[in-house]
Amino acid sequence: MRDRPYDIYLIIFLSTLLFLIIWLLPGTKSLRVVLGLPFILFFPGWVTVSALFPEKRGLDFLERVAISFGLSIAIVPLLGLALNYTWYANPKLGIRLWTVLPSLYIYIITMSILAAFRRIALDPEDRFEILLNISFPEEDTTPLDKALTVILVASIILSIATLIYVIVTPKEGEHFTVFYVLGPSGMAYDYPRNLTVGENATVILGVKNHEYKTVTYTIVVYPALREGNYTREFLEVKPPIYYRWNTSLSYIYAVGRNVTLKHGEGVELPLVFSISRPGFYKLQFLLLKGGEVYRDLHLWIDVRGGEGI
Repeated sequence: MRDRPYDIYLIIFLSTLLFLIIWLLPGTKSLRVVLGLPFILFFPGWVTVSALFPEKRGLDFLERVAISFGLSIAIVPLLGLALNYTWYANPKLGIRLWTVLPSLYIYIITMSILAAFRRIALDPEDRFEILLNISFPEEDTTPLDKALTVILVASIILSIATLIYVIVTPKEGEHFTVFYVLGPSGMAYDYPRNLTVGENATVILGVKNHEYKTVTYTIVVYPALREGNYTREFLEVKPPIYYRWNTSLSYIYAVGRNVTLKHGEGVELPLVFSISRPGFYKLQFLLLKGGEVYRDLHLWIDVRGGEGI
C-alpha cells in the first residue's frame, strides 16, 4: 500500500456500504452492527488524524489508532449536540437516525477527501503508509511453535466471532403482557362511574405483547353484580362469552374479542357499552391467554333508573 491511500479508500467504501445497507436493507441487523461500530467509534477520528497529519513523521501507527478512537468519541457527541439544536428550526429534525447518519457520513467523506489529497500531494517517501508484513513460520520452526501459532490465530478468530454474536443476538428480557384501561379521552382518568340504564359510556382497553412470541389474547368484559356485600365475579359465575363488541352488557353473559399480537406490538380498543339493569357493578376486564385468565382489571359503576332486561 505504498502508492495510494488505500486505508482512506477502504473507509469511504465501508461508510458508503453502511449508508446503503441502512437505507435499502433496514432489516439487516448484523451488518449494521458490524459496520456501524467502526463507523461511529473509529472512522471519524482516523480520517481527521489522516487529514491533520498526512506525513509519516510525528505519529506512528499505534498512536494514530489510539488518537482516532479518542477523536471519534469526541466528534460524534459534538455532532449530536449540533443536531439537537436543529429541532428548534424544524421539529422533524433533531437527533434521529436520518439526521445523524447523513451528517456523520458527510463528515467522514469530506475529511477522507481532504486526507487523500493532502497525502497524495506529499513526496512518496514522506507519506504516511500502512505496511503489511505477513510472514509465515520458517520450515525449521518447531512443532510446538507451529501449534502455538495455530492456537493463537484460532483464539483471535473465535474471540471476534464471539463478540459479533453477543452484539447481534437479541437478548430476551422478562416475558410479560401490558393490559390497561383508559378513560374516553385516552388518559388514565375520567372513567365512567355513574350511569343510568341504557346510557352509553366509553373506555379504552390496551394490550401490549412483550412475550417474545406471537400471542392470541381474548379480552372479556363482564359486569359482576354486587348484591349486598357479595359480588358474583366472572370466575365464579362462568357466564357464556358472546364474541361481540360495543354492545349492551348484562350479568347474564360476558362479551369478548380476540386479538393477535406479535412481540412488541400493541393495540388500544375503544369499547362503547351500556348496562341493561340497575345495580352496583364491578365491571371486570379480563385478559385471557390460552383460555386462562392472565390479567384482570375492574371499574366500579353505579347504574340507576329504569327496569332492566
